[in-house]
Parts: sequence; C-alpha cells; structure tokens
Amino acid sequence: MSPLRPPRIVRAYTRVFKHKPQMTDFLIQAGSGPLQIRMYTPQDLPNAPMIVLVHGFSLLGNQDVILNAVAVQLCHIGLRVVMPNIASEQMFRMSATAVAEVDDVVRWSAMTSGEKVSLFGISYSGGMVITAAAVPEYADYVKMIFCASGYNSIDRLGRYYLHDVVKAPDLQPYGETPPPGILSPMALQYLDELVSPDNIEPLTKPLLRIPRDMSPTQAAQPLTIEQRELLDDVLNIKTEGMRARYHALMERHRAELASISPMGKINEVHGALYLLHGYVDPVIPRGEAEWTQQEALHNANVRILITPWMNHAWLESPAPLREKLRVGYFISQMLEAALRPSPLPASRH
Repeated sequence: MSPLRPPRIVRAYTRVFKHKPQMTDFLIQAGSGPLQIRMYTPQDLPNAPMIVLVHGFSLLGNQDVILNAVAVQLCHIGLRVVMPNIASEQMFRMSATAVAEVDDVVRWSAMTSGEKVSLFGISYSGGMVITAAAVPEYADYVKMIFCASGYNSIDRLGRYYLHDVVKAPDLQPYGETPPPGILSPMALQYLDELVSPDNIEPLTKPLLRIPRDMSPTQAAQPLTIEQRELLDDVLNIKTEGMRARYHALMERHRAELASISPMGKINEVHGALYLLHGYVDPVIPRGEAEWTQQEALHNANVRILITPWMNHAWLESPAPLREKLRVGYFISQMLEAALRPSPLPASRH
C-alpha cells in the first residue's frame, strides 16, 4: 500500500471519484487536554463519511509525510480523514492515554458527523485501534476497523523481540527474525528500569534516532565507549543481566501491556474488522495475525488476509496476479464498508 504507488483498486477508486482534498488543522478537547487534529475533507463532499487515521511510532506524528499521502488517497476516494496527533506515540511509547485519546477522537468524529466512523491503524497503531474500538463506551461509534500489520499481544511481541521462543496457535515457533534496533521502542519506554539514572539522557537521543531508519552504529557515534557498549547491550541483549532486566520489567508491566493489547478484546468490537498482514513480516510476525484469527474463529465480522505480497505495512512488488486480486478484493470490501453510511444509534446522539 505504498502511498506513492497505491494498489490498483485504490487508484481505480481515485479515478472514479476524483475528490479534491482540503486540509485543516485544529484542536479538540480530549480527556488528556487539547488534542491536535489534521483533517482532509473532500471539497465537494463536506459531509463525507469519516475515517480516523492513527499514526504509529513517528517523531512527526500526524505530520508524517507518508501518513499524509495515505490520507490524501483516502480523501480522493470520498472520505473525511481525521488524523489525531498522539504525543506518546511520537515518543515511541504505548500507553492507555493513547487509547483514550483515540476514543476521544472517535466520539468527536461520530458526534460531528452524526454517523458511525471508521478506524485505520498501521503497524503499532494497528493493534491500538482495535483496543480503542473494543472499549464498551465507544464500541457503538465505530462501524469498521482496518488494521494493517498490527499485533495481538504486546507481551508476546516483546518476547519475540528478545529472541525468546514464541509460538503461533499451531504451536510452531515464530519463524521470522527481529530486525536490528527493534528493541528501541521498548527500551525508550522502560529505560529507567534498564539503565542507571545517569545513562538515561545520553541513551535517549540515540534510541530515538534508530526508528528513523538510522542504524544503531550511526546512532551511537556521539556516545562514550562505555555508553556504546551499554546501548549495544540494551538493543542486542549482550549480557544475561540485561536479559533478566527485560524479563523482569515485562513481568512488572504485564497487566498494563495486556490492557492496551487487542488480545482478548476482538469479540468486544461491534464494527467489522479488516486485518491485512504480511506472510513474512519481521517487525510484527504473521503469528500475531494468526492469534487474532484464532480468537475470532466464529466471528463473522472479522476478515483476515495474510498475504505474501505484503512485508511490513506496505505492499511489495512483484507478486503473483492471484495475490494481487485477493488483496484488491479485500481492500475494495474495506473501502466500501468505510464509504457506506451508518447512522448512530439513537442512544448515542
């Protein structure tokens, strides 16, 4: 789904509808305080159906260039795209506050439009939007969720990043290998539990650089030799002491991680759930999609496609025609669900 070259089905919708987007930035009041919103509205459809597009880990938040390109494509199709700026996600942290902020945006969007809204999350936000849609007070505001390369359990994902043996529902170990630097978000969130207080500030800056496509070696250049060794240990678990600290913090935060994970909440979602995942995804392995599939085994509202055409978050070429047709049909179903009017229940007005 590269925004520079979206799937044929998206280009077809764009050619048919050809809506011109108008961008506005404004604030809404959320439980955590003022929340910055960027919205793309089709100029000729001021009352178009709304879709809330949530950024994942990105220092630029809702100003991320790729995210905005995706938003423009959705607006061309005929959707009002609401993009909240989630401060904790900008700092590569996952929290209950982020889930609550997404729900505040969902409620604002639904009350503004008078209709149920769609939710769209990619990668780390892919799991978060499912969790947000499952919160009982907000479930009736959501008609559809699209999760691209999301997760089922943060705890399980973290253990995979630590190279623990993690198994899919068929009891086979995850076959993928975590990419270098993948532990940086977890390290940032719990750095005070991994290193001494005097090393927190020196290590924070290089850890923030790594998710911006900078190698761990480049990020470590300003550090002393001792700090580089510590950073290497934090990212690559060079010592048993560091491994023990990671396992201990995950145990301490087990309830917190479970509360913001989709695991156990899939059947609490009232709207349709479309989950698209890559067959060989090293960042969030397909086993996570398979766990969601297992949980939703008898839920007709959940549609899951695991495809070799996808790696992590974006479709990759080339691919067999059969796979392109499968993905194209899947995305067309999702877009039709997003475009379909769905009035709010009378109790929600």
